Amino acid sequence: SKGLLSAIGQTFIASSTISLFLAIKSIRDYFLTLLAEVMTGKKFMSILSPTQLDVLHDSCHYIICRGADLHEDRLHEVNNRYHLMFKEPFCEEMRESIDCHFEGNYIIKKFRNYFYLKNHNADIPQKVDIAQKYFLNIPNGGTNADYFKMDSLSIEIDGVPTQINYIINFEENNRSNYNNYNTFVHVTNEQKDDFIVSFRKTLKVEIAFSSKVEKTDVSYTKRLRYPTKSFILNFSADKNVVIVPQFFGGFINREEIITTNNGSNMTIECNKLALPGSGAIVVLNKKESNRNNSKK
Repeated sequence: SKGLLSAIGQTFIASSTISLFLAIKSIRDYFLTLLAEVMTGKKFMSILSPTQLDVLHDSCHYIICRGADLHEDRLHEVNNRYHLMFKEPFCEEMRESIDCHFEGNYIIKKFRNYFYLKNHNADIPQKVDIAQKYFLNIPNGGTNADYFKMDSLSIEIDGVPTQINYIINFEENNRSNYNNYNTFVHVTNEQKDDFIVSFRKTLKVEIAFSSKVEKTDVSYTKRLRYPTKSFILNFSADKNVVIVPQFFGGFINREEIITTNNGSNMTIECNKLALPGSGAIVVLNKKESNRNNSKK
């Protein structure tokens, strides 16, 4: 009991002494400055667990953004989406090549897509959805395969080519934001749910397919799913077609986008980090030969 009382007494004396020192403004300011330098240093951050870092990040984000006059739920949503985005795999390369030509009342498009994902935290396996989704108009009596056809799908997981079975699911489109199309095409797994693939280090996917759309459907939009370091979109068409491209995305200046366009062949290239939701839109303008002839 004497030892306990002695320990309590020592603790009381020590805390009183510290409190006395901290009551002096100059000493208090010095220790607070020192504490701030320690807590914001990389060495201190490195000893924190991922959970502790998440808590610290959320607290800092709330304090920094509380003057933005946003509802707390909305502020939390923005922070959560930003935070999760940098925990997901990065897309090191995204390549898409589209060759199209007009055929009667339709535009025939041939696609070749390639993307290479890299997990920056190899200790934590990642799961990503590689399902492909498209919207089409298929007339009554039309054959699905005439309007959408998969040519190939190859996957390499952690450097190893992997065989994965897939199906093409054609559904009636009931999505209000794409009400100009009557058919939803979903390239997915055999369970017809999300096409989830797991990997630890790298994932490479290459897809080739073709589609058939009405000749009035002259625009095409490509949106990025992941933070992407290198994006190239190549689009070619008939010689009597002019291609009008546009890249969109936050935090990227126009001069950082490389566009090569000779009319019927166009390439958009972005080698800055593009955030999910960024991408490119391409519009096809078919030259009117009759109008051109009348001017001669």
